[in-house]
This record gives sequence, C-alpha cells and structure tokens, in this order.
Amino acid sequence: MFFSTLLSIVMSCFFASVIGTSFAMNADPFYEARLFIPTFGMLVGNSMSGLAIGTNCVLNQLSVHGDEVEVQLSMGATRFEAGKKETKTKKTETD
Repeated sequence: MFFSTLLSIVMSCFFASVIGTSFAMNADPFYEARLFIPTFGMLVGNSMSGLAIGTNCVLNQLSVHGDEVEVQLSMGATRFEAGKKETKTKKTETD
C-alpha cells in the first residue's frame, strides 16, 4: 500500500511539474533544474500534507466509531463496506 501511494503521488506530481514548467513558466527545457526541482518539491510536499490530514481524519473517525465497524464486520460485511460510513463523514463532524 505504501509503494502504490508513493508511486501515485510522485507520478502525478511529476506530470504536473512538467506541464507547469513547460507551459506556465515557459522553461525551454522543462527539466531546467532551477525551475523544475522547486516546483516538484512544492507539489510533493503539499500532496503529502493533504494525505496526512486525510489519513488523520479517517483514523479519528474509525477510532470513535470502531465498535460500529466491528459489528458490521462480524455480520459479514467486507472491510470496505464496514468503513464506508466513517470515511464519508463531513469535516464539521470531526471538529
């Protein structure tokens, strides 16, 4: 799971950096280090921050409603069906 998440973040940020440096910044070779590396770093950093915040929110909801998830699992629900309600909560419910 870690490898697939890391790969998806790196690949999406790479393509966004290529498009950004090529078209928005008009860099002649898109891989010019003084433009490409900072752009790529900012995108990866923001993606990791967003992933950490989202994971924290989901884990908090699962810790609060863990008993409900366990009941659904014991009744034969898959792990995706059991956690579906907790992953779709609104941001205002966690505050």
